[in-house]
Amino acid sequence: MNRHDQYRQFVQERKACTACNGLTNAAEIDGGINDSDRIGPYSRWQGNLDAELMVVAQDFADVERFRRVRGWPDEHAGTNLRLVELLAEAGITIEAPCAGMSEDRVFFTNAVLCMKRKDTTIPKDCFRRCGERFLRPMIELVAPQIVVTLGGGALQATCHAFGHHPPRRLADAATNPIRLNPKSVLMPLYHPSGRVFNRYRSMENQRQDWRRVRQLLARPLMC
Repeated sequence: MNRHDQYRQFVQERKACTACNGLTNAAEIDGGINDSDRIGPYSRWQGNLDAELMVVAQDFADVERFRRVRGWPDEHAGTNLRLVELLAEAGITIEAPCAGMSEDRVFFTNAVLCMKRKDTTIPKDCFRRCGERFLRPMIELVAPQIVVTLGGGALQATCHAFGHHPPRRLADAATNPIRLNPKSVLMPLYHPSGRVFNRYRSMENQRQDWRRVRQLLARPLMC
């Protein structure tokens, strides 16, 4: 089975998944009218199966917001616009998301693919379950040189999926890549939200983090 057939199979498995109580599959929201043929809504923006860089965010949205943006990454969301700026520090130029258009220069996904209810938190078990069922297979399928996780939830899911203990402090993890397999290393970074910039990691420090991603991408892969 080639990688495109494998990807289509993963998408169908994702559409059928009902493993997590309290979360709603995009295929079930309004009859799936805003679902897609991609592993998740974030991959509609950037879904290159040959990407050297994969970005793993935490979760996409709650059900109401998913409806409001019609299953596409929000072109006005500050997090998405800041991510565009930070990727430029890694030497990768992408456009802001635009509903109905996929750019596919890199690969974006979420640690948890289903939608939560408004004003709720996602149980830790869902991060572990979705990481095992979908995140690890997608990382192995795309086989990027670097996997960047955004925030603690995405880091926990990725580390658990590959049998690693996540670093205790994200500040330390941001400077210490983790080997996931012979093809991919994990670079844990902070989430580019306004709250994180204001309280935990400034924009300038995050720019420096992404410059390290650029340096890693420029190095030959060492198995």
